[in-house]
Amino acid sequence: MRILIRSIVCGSTIATLLGGCASATPDERAIDALNARLSDAVLASDGDAYLAGVDQTDPYFAHESRYLANAIEKDAAPAFSLKRRGRAYADGDALVAPVRAKWQPSEKGSARSTEFDARFTKGPDGAWRYAGAQWETTVSTDPRIRVYATPDLAVEAELVRSAYARVVAPVEAFFGTAMPDLPPVKIYRDLAHIQFSITPTYDPPLGGWYEPGESIKMLWRSRRSAESIERVIAHELGHAMYEYIGAGADATPWWAHEGVAESAASSVHPRLDRVNERLGKLKGEDKLVEFEFLAVFDDDTFMEQRLAYPMGHSMVAYVLDRFGRERGFAWLVDLDDVGVDGASRTHLGLPFAELDEAWRGSLQVPEPEPDAGADA
Repeated sequence: MRILIRSIVCGSTIATLLGGCASATPDERAIDALNARLSDAVLASDGDAYLAGVDQTDPYFAHESRYLANAIEKDAAPAFSLKRRGRAYADGDALVAPVRAKWQPSEKGSARSTEFDARFTKGPDGAWRYAGAQWETTVSTDPRIRVYATPDLAVEAELVRSAYARVVAPVEAFFGTAMPDLPPVKIYRDLAHIQFSITPTYDPPLGGWYEPGESIKMLWRSRRSAESIERVIAHELGHAMYEYIGAGADATPWWAHEGVAESAASSVHPRLDRVNERLGKLKGEDKLVEFEFLAVFDDDTFMEQRLAYPMGHSMVAYVLDRFGRERGFAWLVDLDDVGVDGASRTHLGLPFAELDEAWRGSLQVPEPEPDAGADA
């Protein structure tokens, strides 16, 4: 019993249960101390302290880490811990060790946990730093296409690589330009892991994720069809391409970000007619919302804000079709700088309220279903 208590305190695995804390190597003890500092930083909402323990040499992981650091400074996680769960092994100059992360995204949120192999690297000062999950890399014949996955997802990684290769051309054609450095895709086995990789305060469910400068994150679901894989990648690549052509990350309305991404996905697998049909039905039921309500993503109202995807998609398609690609894309890029009304007046020649009214007028309300007993 005494050994068991020591092992729980040290946060190690069955190997340590047999040998106590003394069995940990100096490097493992240094990693344990690092994980404790990272945990304390998250709980203290100290983004700088968190980043001090992170290896930021990989630009994509650096962006992901800075996003997480900014997020924890805005919203504190009520509970968080990152602990080593087994022996570390060498991978070149790095160490890889199984870890378990446990956290609670909010006071109302349920507890979460995930386990994965984490990578730790030494900085110039000789201190160990957290470098995220340990990935295996799959590269396409197009060197811009890279897929990162854990070793148990090797088959899935090849499916994603093939899908990525198929969607690049139509998505780049939609934007009318090529992106010289495509973001890599990271595949996650479970929802908790992908949520943890975003920020421990992120709560809504998701199937994919992209933020400027980051990797495309994809949640692997069993029985995914080739079309669903392509749609997720095309959608997230649409976010990256929108950023590449000049869209701002902060002031551009959320519905525009999602509308462009959905339009990019529709360039691979068209679905605009189905989207407009759904919106027409919602219009007839007086269930469409104001675009202002969809301007800023909010965890607390996400379920009510999901219309950002179909409404944004439909509005983007309407503008590109009515005003042409040159004026339409100029409008999309300028939403960040001068707002929806300023961009609409400058590039489309009308205020946004008038554009909104015209778009809503273009949606067809379906004819009411005939009463089955009318002829009886």
